[in-house]
Amino acid sequence: MYPLKNLGGLSYHMCKFLSTIRCLFFKTSISAAILLFSLFFLAGSPAFGAFVCSDIPQAECDALDEFYTITNGPNWTIKTGWGTTSACSTWKGVTVTDGHVTDLKLSTNNLSGNITSINKINNLTELTYISLANNQLSGQFPTLNLSKLVTLYIHTNQLTGTIPNLSGCPNLEQLTLGVNAIEGDLSNIQNLVKLTYLGLQGNKITGSLSFLGELTSLTFVNLTGNDLTDLSLKLNDFSLLETFNININRIECVLSPYQLPKLIWKDFSYNKISPSDPSDSDLKKLININTQTIPPTNVQATDVTATSAKITWDIPPYDTTIENKYGEYNIKYSTTSPTTGPWTIAASTSNKNETESIITLAPGNTYYVVVETHTPTIEGNHDLISSTKGYATVKTPSLPVLGDVDHLNDVNLTDAILVLKILAGIGIDPGTTTIYLDADVDGNDKLGLEDLIYILRKLAGLPLP
Repeated sequence: MYPLKNLGGLSYHMCKFLSTIRCLFFKTSISAAILLFSLFFLAGSPAFGAFVCSDIPQAECDALDEFYTITNGPNWTIKTGWGTTSACSTWKGVTVTDGHVTDLKLSTNNLSGNITSINKINNLTELTYISLANNQLSGQFPTLNLSKLVTLYIHTNQLTGTIPNLSGCPNLEQLTLGVNAIEGDLSNIQNLVKLTYLGLQGNKITGSLSFLGELTSLTFVNLTGNDLTDLSLKLNDFSLLETFNININRIECVLSPYQLPKLIWKDFSYNKISPSDPSDSDLKKLININTQTIPPTNVQATDVTATSAKITWDIPPYDTTIENKYGEYNIKYSTTSPTTGPWTIAASTSNKNETESIITLAPGNTYYVVVETHTPTIEGNHDLISSTKGYATVKTPSLPVLGDVDHLNDVNLTDAILVLKILAGIGIDPGTTTIYLDADVDGNDKLGLEDLIYILRKLAGLPLP
């Protein structure tokens, strides 16, 4: 009989069967061999290329087979044992304990492919540890129902969709999904009450942190670089917290002092967070006040002319003892609505310590002016724009028309008669007619003969001086 070998990657059982066929070919008729071959497949034995595992249940073996295929196993950096030996405990990244797969550790191993369609991973019912970080996996990570899973590391991939449904993993303690392109809110982790370590940095997660409200076992939280907008979290409930990073988001709130005795590392910078007490220097230092995007207040307009106005405001509680290089104020106006715009940026300051700006306007218009705080992209953070608080209404007068003595926006015979009366010393009733000296044509702030000549030449259609 021919020796049994793993021929061309065929399974152990397939090789054994082929060896049997060879013997039968020489000892019996070809028809008998064909009959046995047919019976082999009718018995439901594995097809060519299917994984056969000797030390775990076939359902778990099928799960590994599917995972290997979908993640482009032949292109992995290291794939020792996968599909070439029946002892799964010898496969790269696989730990087998008491006849079941308990660990799957394949980080930084050039795994790739869209994993949305993976559905057999839940066959690995004894899994406690999954690490697939630092690969090129894409798509929506599948729903997990692994009641014994404690650790799930899938950060630094190309995953999209939302945070996976992990309600079937009640014992999960460590979760990292950072540096992907995951969207949606935090609702899929709100019931993971045993969670101690949460890394979701560098995604597109939105909404409120309130979904973490029941996860008071947390010691580490990193939500840096997302699109979260609402804190709504009772920080004093998280007495075990050692690291809390929520910097580079869009969180707008008023923060009060808290008591977290174990908190060592924290970062609140580059948000829209205001201190509850503007005089609390410790709280301002905690949130890195000068990086926050807080709206100015008490917007006023003074020194209004036909073509300009001075806009002033009270700055937020920034530390003005140092140069605030983290952004500027944008002064914007609308001619239609003080709340909805559309808006035109009239001017921008050079920093966030300035309290006034001169803006250029057009004569004879009404403007609604607001001031917003702008923190541009710095070191990869979001481009942040504050809300606005209040506005100033600016009404610019029309530019004077030379010779228009009564300001009726027309130069006519009435203006000539008014100047004649002034030259003749005839009184003009101020109750019925107002004389405007800005109609003066020669710049001497008086109405006289030069002005009369100008008006008459204009009425006659003659060239003007």
